[in-house]
Amino acid sequence: MEKEQFTSLFQKYLQNRCSPDELRTLLDALAEPGRQELARKLVHEQFNIPVPDQTGSSDPQLQNRLQARLDNILATIDASEPVVIEHPARKSRQWGWWAAAVVMLGAGYWYFNQSRPGAAGPELVQEQTDLQPGRNAAVLTLSSGEQIPLDSNASGVLSTQGNTAVINSGGQLSYQTQQPSGMLVYNTLTTAKGNQYRLVLPDGTKAWLNAATAIKYPVAFTGDQRLVEVSGEVYFEVTHNDKQPFIVKAGGQIIEDMGTAFNVNAYPDDHAVKTTLTEGAVKIGGTILKPGQQAIAANGKLKVSGVDTSQVLAWKNGLFSFRHTPLEEVMKQLSRWYDVEVVYAGDMPEMFFGGKISRNTKASVVLTILQKSGIFFKIQDRKIIVTKQPELITE
Repeated sequence: MEKEQFTSLFQKYLQNRCSPDELRTLLDALAEPGRQELARKLVHEQFNIPVPDQTGSSDPQLQNRLQARLDNILATIDASEPVVIEHPARKSRQWGWWAAAVVMLGAGYWYFNQSRPGAAGPELVQEQTDLQPGRNAAVLTLSSGEQIPLDSNASGVLSTQGNTAVINSGGQLSYQTQQPSGMLVYNTLTTAKGNQYRLVLPDGTKAWLNAATAIKYPVAFTGDQRLVEVSGEVYFEVTHNDKQPFIVKAGGQIIEDMGTAFNVNAYPDDHAVKTTLTEGAVKIGGTILKPGQQAIAANGKLKVSGVDTSQVLAWKNGLFSFRHTPLEEVMKQLSRWYDVEVVYAGDMPEMFFGGKISRNTKASVVLTILQKSGIFFKIQDRKIIVTKQPELITE
């Protein structure tokens, strides 16, 4: 895109006059060499803020904030789609035709608008106390009770338990068994809030652990079944064996593999176990799921329905994915991924969200997007305060 065309389009965006197609064009243009520097200068000009020279700026805090926002644009371009904010009291949806990268610029626009003389309204998302996205990390608890911290950097043989070697490499834990013994020896792999990890079980079954998750399993499968216990959320790609079925115990629910890839969501604070099948079949009690179906077990009842499996597995693929998702559920996901407590100040309206945002994104970026709904957020230490009344969280 020519410089003049980009300048015209960007200025149109700053005046909130872009169509959805023009916003998509602007996103593509921002990825071109030199465009972010030009965008930065245009924002300075739009809000009458002196462009800094090599020696400094008239307001270093403003310069640092703007630069931080623009630096995050490329990080949010790849996995963005329009964010939908649904208000139940209205028949129509309020469409925010802003992809995540454009919202970043919009947040910069909002900041400078509120920072100009005579402007009112607090900035509720504070980047100086920003929250980093989660990472690959976990803790392995051996049968002896010894705990071994794991991350993507540690590699090699961590331990030998009987005839089984425990190996960590590149954010993945695996087991190599020479000759299974008759005695069951259990390990537990645990991810804290803000962590995720991958596991290859002794039979070759692959497991992806979401944040705040634990899985208990034997270091070698013997006997007539392969039983593992799960709390939290795990996606399995099972190595099928008719003679030794793979069984997951989660929240009192028994899930039996029948040649399968499936997701188990069993967070204790959700008070339900959700099993979503992507391939093959699983049996829950007397019910057999087909691909694309989800079983929800709660209050002694089992409900089966069709779901969009790409949305269920979005976490595994590095995304927050919302579809008619209540605010409370959105904040639960953010709480687990950013390792924070969520506090609600005052009464909250019933509100639902739709759209996708990269999980490899600072919390302030995600909250800036959600704040377009009219809900306000403040990051304070390890808390996210949520309110519809900004005066409740103004310092």
